[in-house]
Amino acid sequence: MSPTDWTTRQRNLAAIEAPPEDGQRLSMPPLRCMDSLITHNRQQREDHDCDIQGTSLSQLAREARHQLLVAAWNYTRTYCDVANPSPSSTTCGPLILTGHQPEIVHPGVWLKNFTAAHLANRCHGTAIHLIIDSDLSRVPAIRVPTGSIETPRTVAIPYDRPTDPIPLEQRGWVDRTMWDSFGTRVQEAIAPLVPNAMVRTWWAQVATLAAKAPTLGLGLAQARHLTEISWLTSAPEVLSQKPFPADTSQPRSSHNGHTLELPQSVVCQLPAFRCFAIHLLTQLPRFRDAYNGALAHYRKIHKIRNHAQPVPDLIEEDGWLESPFWVWSTRDPTRRALMVRYDTNSLRLTDRHQFDERLPVTEDGLPDEAVSCLAAWEADGLKLRTRALLTTLFARLLLADLFIHGIGGAKYDLVTDEISAQFYGFAPPEFLTLSGTLRLPIDPSPLAPDASALADYPEFAGLHHPANRTRKIAQTIRELTHHPEWHLDLAALASSQRQTLQKFLQQKQHWIQTKKTPQNAAQRHRAIVQVNTALQPWLTAKRMRLEQELANVQRRTQKNRILQSREYAFCLFPVDHLKDFLLDFSASMA
Repeated sequence: MSPTDWTTRQRNLAAIEAPPEDGQRLSMPPLRCMDSLITHNRQQREDHDCDIQGTSLSQLAREARHQLLVAAWNYTRTYCDVANPSPSSTTCGPLILTGHQPEIVHPGVWLKNFTAAHLANRCHGTAIHLIIDSDLSRVPAIRVPTGSIETPRTVAIPYDRPTDPIPLEQRGWVDRTMWDSFGTRVQEAIAPLVPNAMVRTWWAQVATLAAKAPTLGLGLAQARHLTEISWLTSAPEVLSQKPFPADTSQPRSSHNGHTLELPQSVVCQLPAFRCFAIHLLTQLPRFRDAYNGALAHYRKIHKIRNHAQPVPDLIEEDGWLESPFWVWSTRDPTRRALMVRYDTNSLRLTDRHQFDERLPVTEDGLPDEAVSCLAAWEADGLKLRTRALLTTLFARLLLADLFIHGIGGAKYDLVTDEISAQFYGFAPPEFLTLSGTLRLPIDPSPLAPDASALADYPEFAGLHHPANRTRKIAQTIRELTHHPEWHLDLAALASSQRQTLQKFLQQKQHWIQTKKTPQNAAQRHRAIVQVNTALQPWLTAKRMRLEQELANVQRRTQKNRILQSREYAFCLFPVDHLKDFLLDFSASMA
């Protein structure tokens, strides 16, 4: 990809916003182009090859894809009865990947998973969702609208107690009673606005089963995935109100409908990944230059002055180079940067805390001994995990024939394209940007304010959108203070009042026409302010109506910001309303 093409794509993606209309979905490129894009991506991987520590990129990709499929099937069948991928799918079937942190996401995020399944079925491939469990744990709660339509508010309802910010891979349950009662508490809060939300039934069916997972994050991911499988493998004409089959202990599916899942922590333990990681560590000075250079280019295009955005540069300090990996251990789950220093025939790796080891490598040597060393460290409790940009670089370069991003991930992942172009000499296969908007089925009061509220003032005619109306009212109120003469209707006043006002206006005009100098600046300013103040009594009625209308519009805007948000968790929606949005691919996306 040329610098011009890269810059153009950056600017095009920067202009993308989430679909504004309820039920609207966005795909860039359009879904109808995905067959040709997948074919292009697969050919691109074959055309652009390079050496990865003694193995060709294409050969390492074949090994990585096979290892990924086996690992994803083994993981998924620990909680769900899924068919084993056919032998052909491990060698030539397209892989459609997406990923997200293990959270109760909003429908626009969940849409990626259903789209991946739809595309995989269409091209006889396999859809895999990567559970990004190397991120730090967040507040274990969702935001829920409650109250009434006239006076709505939001409350945060937790499903567990907070913990220190440790990686999700290490984060277990703290308070099981909060988990068990979550569905009931959420349903009670949202019932006045959405009485038939799926949360109570869904949580009752999944909570016990999901609580068998080894971590809180995987429990949430499995609860979501089991629902996915049930909906994907149900015929549209027999979709039920229940998100699971009757036997929830072993939800079954055919291969032509289910998706597979795999924690990113498992991906980072695949032999092919270890070879990939060792190659980057041995080539870290060059990779760091590509990484920091791509970030600098991104910041320049988007005029970002904060060097921590979108992610910080990799630093160099006292001969140590910061790598694009996190490291921690089961004994100390504090996530730290992995630092690297070069010694003869080895790399010294440290977190500058407790971990300090040597990895036996040479720049062009075979990685077998180093791979075994990483595996031994992992067995002893060490966790070597990718940072965000490296996660998608590995997934797109070696695993996916198509990776599906949301809007935010897509904007940042063009940095990954530039990193790959500078380091490997070519960009990874292209991705799909996907988003959707679904709002809770709440019928709020009209968004437009009462048209008669300011009917006497023609400048407000046609300004029904709350944002536009708010800006115009606020601007007019400022004008009443600083330019009251613009809003005086002299013809409507009695002769004596008109004469008084004309004197004030003449005084103000005199001072406005008087050239400002250092000597008269203060006097000139005081005189203009005095006239503006003297004119205020004739504008009191208009100001009061404007301020009242501004308060009304702001209340309506706040109310509808709550009621019309697209960010609410999927479990707050009615089942049928959600299914219609996630499963209908009959119409092409814009």
